[in-house]
Amino acid sequence: MIHPNLNHVNFSMQKKTYHQWILLFILFIGIYLRWASLEPMSLMLHYDEAWNWDDAAEIIANPHFTPFFPGNFGREAGWVYWLAFFGKLLGSSIFTIRFTATITGILTLAAMYRLGRELFNKQIALSILAILSVFYWHVHLSQLALRANLFVLMAALTIGWLLIAYRTNQLPHWFLGGIGMGVLAYTYFSSIFWILLTGVLLFVVYLTDKQRRNGILLALGIAFLLVLPMGFYFFNNPSLLLDRPTSVSTFSSEAILNNFNQWRLAWFKQGDINILFNLPGRPILDVLTGILGLVGLGSFIFIKEWRKKGLLVLGYAIASLIPSLLSTYAPHFLRAAGLILPVTVVLGAGLWGVTALSRKGIDTPAVFLLPLLITGYLGYQTYQDFYQKWLARPEVFVLMEQYIVQSFTFLKENTDLTTPVYFTPFQAGHPVVHYVDSFLLEQPVNAFVGDQCIVLPSGKTNYVSLTMFEPNFADTLGKFAVVEPLYTDPRNPDNPQFTIFSAQADWETAVPPHPSVQFDDVFKVTLLSTLKDSYAPNDVVPITLGITPLHATEMVPSLFVHVYDMPQTAVRSLITQADSQLCASYPAHLWRTDETIIQTFTVNIPSDIPQGKYQISLGIYHFPNGARLPISQSATAASGDTVFNLHQFEINDE
Repeated sequence: MIHPNLNHVNFSMQKKTYHQWILLFILFIGIYLRWASLEPMSLMLHYDEAWNWDDAAEIIANPHFTPFFPGNFGREAGWVYWLAFFGKLLGSSIFTIRFTATITGILTLAAMYRLGRELFNKQIALSILAILSVFYWHVHLSQLALRANLFVLMAALTIGWLLIAYRTNQLPHWFLGGIGMGVLAYTYFSSIFWILLTGVLLFVVYLTDKQRRNGILLALGIAFLLVLPMGFYFFNNPSLLLDRPTSVSTFSSEAILNNFNQWRLAWFKQGDINILFNLPGRPILDVLTGILGLVGLGSFIFIKEWRKKGLLVLGYAIASLIPSLLSTYAPHFLRAAGLILPVTVVLGAGLWGVTALSRKGIDTPAVFLLPLLITGYLGYQTYQDFYQKWLARPEVFVLMEQYIVQSFTFLKENTDLTTPVYFTPFQAGHPVVHYVDSFLLEQPVNAFVGDQCIVLPSGKTNYVSLTMFEPNFADTLGKFAVVEPLYTDPRNPDNPQFTIFSAQADWETAVPPHPSVQFDDVFKVTLLSTLKDSYAPNDVVPITLGITPLHATEMVPSLFVHVYDMPQTAVRSLITQADSQLCASYPAHLWRTDETIIQTFTVNIPSDIPQGKYQISLGIYHFPNGARLPISQSATAASGDTVFNLHQFEINDE
């Protein structure tokens, strides 16, 4: 005879085993949706992600602590140190960067399951986990190596630890809750509202529950100590910490009302249109998740034991929305990333509620498969939207700088590693270009904006040109060099997004003998275009110059081109001018003596200019103080002069 207690034990073990298998199945779905993109996403690196990696690489090379990184509008340090930890373990690669992002999202799944168990029970926690595993918003965020990813993880851990501490009232748990609150301050500026709300709730508990006062004081004390370095940094550098939040903030009532309306539409009609954070315009919910949301909200209202929990969830939902409501570009899914947690709690409660209601109305064991079917369907939708739609969009190819990574791979495998490489049109300090530079070994790697200037070394050079933005780059470069295409974007060879060129400077063929001048033995300036002997009013005169550095310099040079009249007396008048910093996208302190900076200055002849003779002159001066460089060598100018007479012409009416 089998003892009834043993029957109960066997049933409990079977139920526990069933729960564990379902848990593993849901985790597998969640992990798959986050890791299936590792290969294609390891060919992409966004500007902000590269900034974070640059700082993480510096931490790896020279370990030190700072609460804040001022570059790129300022960033809290938590994500950079998290990235450095994985970089130290796995090495420097885009895969490491991408793996760090996805593992952060996967850890959030585990944290939310534990939080769900504290809020409710294992069954509802499983439903919350199922929703988060397939929730598009979080799957998308989990691919991005950005601070908000860590914010969502730490927010889930912090509230989970504090709920455990509230239940057990054990000091180690309060200690962990305090750590979570403190670390939140180093994740993302949107976390400030989570920290404030958590602090207020702890203060209320402190006033109403004497038994938990010691634990609350411990949690708040630990949080205070952890936040102290950030506080000191803010005290000494308030403008740096406030730069980004204040630059995007908006406090007018009209703007806030508009943001409310945008978030109202975001639920079912149009979500964030920023392709970095969302499949553009994809709403947060669809019909199915909308039903789950209504059931979840109803559960918080009609189940008496859940009402306080509902207020807690509502409070953190509001705390998550505030950063986007008070800033530009609502609905901004990154600034409101904390909203992922309360939304998945509500949807998870709705999934549990739908299952419970179905069990009452349908008397069949198959009803137990309903939550798995719903999870599978939502997972399929998320997979389609991210992997089949988002990854395939041409804008993603550009936004995630995929052409830079593809070009790097081609250059490393097919070209001489001593040949200079230039990316265009980019600023020289572009972090993704800098990332590539660290892997191309001996190759000098830099960048410039092709519409602004062209950098042409004396020897063989490779150029990676974003053809979609500068389709005529090869033609312009071809005036001064022999240009050969090496690689064209294979996805659309007739209208490529990028092209790799090889070029060899050909000054003797491309440029006829023209006057040149040296300024202060620092720069040699040569006229590279042919100027006419006569012009008419309203003519546009392009003057192309080649500026060659004679040695390294730290100055910021600007060049002016002046047109003067040629009176009989010594006094002459300035008729028109062109003035610009020299190749601002590729600063002069980076110039090498084997490079020539080619830049065109456009002079507009006035419509009312009288007939007569005129002089085109040029000079170089320090920016911004205006101090001119003296001429040190010229065939026609006296040493010490600051203005070089380049060309004479006449004005006629024909």
